[in-house]
Amino acid sequence: MANLSCFASAELEAACKVLGDTANGLSGSEIGQLLLEIGVADTAPSMTKWKRLYNALAEKQNQIQAGNFLIQFINKAMAPAKYVSAPELFHWRRDGLNVALAFAGYRVRDDGKGSAAGNFGMDRHRNADCSMIFRSRNARGELGDVGV
Repeated sequence: MANLSCFASAELEAACKVLGDTANGLSGSEIGQLLLEIGVADTAPSMTKWKRLYNALAEKQNQIQAGNFLIQFINKAMAPAKYVSAPELFHWRRDGLNVALAFAGYRVRDDGKGSAAGNFGMDRHRNADCSMIFRSRNARGELGDVGV
């Protein structure tokens, strides 16, 4: 895999908050195992799940000056075979990650792989996805119509 541009701290944090969500995120042991599998040191195993993941991935990203390890982590965490008995969990995580990653030009595909979001012709589709997610999470409030 070619080196990807570094993710901004806000983008990395948003993705880690989805993956480490208290109710719908990965367990602490899953985070530890996946970090091990991609060769990232678990720098703060006693911290809150999303902060632990953020610290580990941010440290690695700063060390190598590339965003590859976030995408590698997502690819492992979102493997569809892990969600055979809980497809709604896959969709919740994928949708949340897609909102977080859209700001960096990435998305999680239906096969669970992180990839570049594609061309600007996809913007309307992404906006519709984001609008649906905001509505489903009752986050619409002051956002109004996002043009879809």
